[in-house]
Amino acid sequence: MGVRTRNHSQQNSVERIFAEGNTVRVEVISEPAVIRLPRERTERQKQVSQKVRRQKALLAVTSVLAAVVLLVALCVTMLNISGENSGLKKEISALESSISELKSQNDSKEYDLNCSVDLNYVVQVATGDMGMVRSSSGQIRTYNSSASEYVQQVAEIPTD
Repeated sequence: MGVRTRNHSQQNSVERIFAEGNTVRVEVISEPAVIRLPRERTERQKQVSQKVRRQKALLAVTSVLAAVVLLVALCVTMLNISGENSGLKKEISALESSISELKSQNDSKEYDLNCSVDLNYVVQVATGDMGMVRSSSGQIRTYNSSASEYVQQVAEIPTD
């Protein structure tokens, strides 16, 4: 494997030719860049760079301050919503207990109402005072319904 190097002053690169097997490859390697030392800055450049640094620092402080204000506002809002949530939970609990109490009162009133009606007295008044007669088994027709709602008569009941 042979290596040849050539220096070109125009390209500032080193060219190496590699021979491997039956192929020849060319590799171009750039020379390292020249490092230049910074030259002395003028007073004006120093002032400008200080001004830029101050502006960047002010921008950073302003950004941090804005983030802190936003964070505090979010925390206050979260606490406010949490307080409202607990208040609503207490209100829901009070309403549920009120509903439970009203249901028990309603059941009690319904029981009292059902107990106050004497069905034997109703039958006696209907048959004795009003001349009504009890129905016979042939007059009663029953049907099965899946819905427990009101039944509306839309036609005459057939007579058998």
